[in-house]
Amino acid sequence: AGSSSKTITIPIINDHAAEPTEQFTVTLTPTASALIGSQRSTKVKIIDKDGPPPKIEFAAATYGIKENAGAVVLTVKRKGKQSTEAKVHYATSDGTAHAPGDYTASSGDVVFAAGGSDTQNITIPIVNNRKPEPNKTFQVTLTKNSKAEVGPQKTATVTIHDLD
Repeated sequence: AGSSSKTITIPIINDHAAEPTEQFTVTLTPTASALIGSQRSTKVKIIDKDGPPPKIEFAAATYGIKENAGAVVLTVKRKGKQSTEAKVHYATSDGTAHAPGDYTASSGDVVFAAGGSDTQNITIPIVNNRKPEPNKTFQVTLTKNSKAEVGPQKTATVTIHDLD
């Protein structure tokens, strides 16, 4: 009695996850002692303060390595948000080069620390088989793991240059 408005407080939980804007609806329902006007519901938007997740991708689409170099180093870069840890998975796959005869099949995670460097390296061992053959290729592919998206340059092709 004597009041024409009331405030409803709805706690919002900060989950510290980067995500798109979310929304929910609050709806009033009439009771025996109160009628509801024409504005019965409203939408509440939760705008994520963590921002969109970063994009992680290879710095280049192709890498070349001499067969006797021992390993190829591929650079992976993070674009965007740096305030939280970001991680993607990588895995090699055969092309004309085959594991284990030409390179060592590899997989794992690339982790970017919160506030840390925007570049990380993946090292793939190369096998020097000491026999004459044409140059060969294999691929390394990034896939989404946690708290990050994979950018457009998600696959890198490695060419092993034969020296025999």
